[in-house]
Amino acid sequence: MAADLNETRLRLLSHSRNMVNAAQSQDWDAFETLNATWAELLEQANQTFGSELSDLQSTLLEDNRQIQKTIERAQHTLSEELQGNTKGFHRLQAYLK
Repeated sequence: MAADLNETRLRLLSHSRNMVNAAQSQDWDAFETLNATWAELLEQANQTFGSELSDLQSTLLEDNRQIQKTIERAQHTLSEELQGNTKGFHRLQAYLK
């Protein structure tokens, strides 16, 4: 049972860190693949080991904060690029009139 607990802990930490790395490198396909299985992995671990995993909580929450910040920065960058493209398009339309 201890081996299963340690394996689960390692799997959770590894999966979470891989999600952080994928987000930070803007590999959104890899992030989405990892994210799609995250909730189920976390739920299974919680059902099996419950409070025995409570010491991972702060690490997993910090990883989640990093992911959220990375996503927010990427969204902001995309928004700025879209606004710039829209302005350029409107300038082109005005020029062509």
